[in-house]
Amino acid sequence: YKREAIHSLVGNFQEVDFEGEFDFVLLSHVLYRVDQTEWSPFLNKMFRYIRNGGKGMVALVAPHGPFHDMRNSINPEYSHSGKVEKALEGL
Repeated sequence: YKREAIHSLVGNFQEVDFEGEFDFVLLSHVLYRVDQTEWSPFLNKMFRYIRNGGKGMVALVAPHGPFHDMRNSINPEYSHSGKVEKALEGL
């Protein structure tokens, strides 16, 4: 997505460094690729880039519903938003 007032990055968030802070930071479906032991540093990095009064959003599959039940039956350790909430409580 390209627009003058919007900075988009498609890539590995763990490997980039930005100048300044942003009004909104979206991490969409990226925590699936991050080991859960690394979630706290990853989320702290996101917070560093959010301007005072700004917002951040982490998008993952919800921890309930038919899709969750199917995924959980295959892999009970998969990442979902309930686990993100627990990680955020520890920050």
